[in-house]
Amino acid sequence: MASRSSSGMVLEDLNPSLTNGEAIAITELSRSPLGIVLMSLSMRYESVVLFPQMLKYAFHTLQQILQAHIVSIADQYTTPDKVQWKNAAATFRLPYWDWASTSVPPDEVINQPTVSVTVADGSTQDFQNPLYAYTFNPVSDGQFDSPWNQWGSTLRCPSDESPDAQTDVQQLIK
Repeated sequence: MASRSSSGMVLEDLNPSLTNGEAIAITELSRSPLGIVLMSLSMRYESVVLFPQMLKYAFHTLQQILQAHIVSIADQYTTPDKVQWKNAAATFRLPYWDWASTSVPPDEVINQPTVSVTVADGSTQDFQNPLYAYTFNPVSDGQFDSPWNQWGSTLRCPSDESPDAQTDVQQLIK
C-alpha cells in the first residue's frame, strides 16, 4: 500500500528504498514542524525530492526558535540601551554566507578562538567562539578514522596529521 503525504504525493515514489512502515512514519512525522526539521536534517532522506524545500522550512523554523530565545535574553538586559537590544533581537536573522563569492570564511570564524559578549548587566565576558572550533567531549573510540580521532576539536585546514595539529589559517586563505 502506498503511503501518501499530506500533499498527496506517494512517498515510495520519492524514495523507493523506504519500507511501508518508514513511509507511514514519515507521513505522520511530517505533520509537525519539529518533524520537518528532524527529517530535513537527517542524511538518510537526502534522496527525497522535497529535501531542498524541507531544508528551507527547517532553516526558517530554526531561525524562529533562535529569535525567540534571543528576544527572551534581550528582555533580561538592565542597561540604558535595553531598547536597542530588544530592537536588535526583534529583527534577528541568521546571516547568509555566499560561498560562491568568497570561499574564505569570515575573520570571526577562522581567527578568533574567543569572543567578547556584552551580557545583561552591561559588562563584557569572553566565551569560546563556537564558530571557531567544536571541542569533542570526549572523542569516542571508533567515531572517527585517523588522523581525526587524535584531535580534540574540529580543525580547518590542519597543519599536519599529528595529534597536536593546529588550524593553518594562512593555508586556508590561499
